[in-house]
Amino acid sequence: MVARVLVIEDDVELGSEIREALGRRGIACEACATIADAERALRRLRPDVIVSDVCLPDGDGIRFLQDHRAALPQTRWLLMSGNCHAGTEAPRDLTIFEKPISWHTLIDFIRDARNDWSQ
Repeated sequence: MVARVLVIEDDVELGSEIREALGRRGIACEACATIADAERALRRLRPDVIVSDVCLPDGDGIRFLQDHRAALPQTRWLLMSGNCHAGTEAPRDLTIFEKPISWHTLIDFIRDARNDWSQ
């Protein structure tokens, strides 16, 4: 099974870099720069993993997670932030990774999610 990943990152260069790196590893990935783009992407696809920046130009990655998590129970969420999540409450079962997130951490997260699906 090929993992489907949705990346929400307003740094277009970083979003493209993540998409291309995952694609080279055989992981289907779509990158969006805004919450509005991500909302449209969710109408077309059911991602297995969502990697989202916390601070986006038109919203908050934590709010996006809270708005969609119940409708996507099998989707794994990875939130990342440079530093603007201070004072923002993340759900207790979620860690906000500091950017830049290492490739090793990102790939391991997707691999672990894949392993959970196959069990």
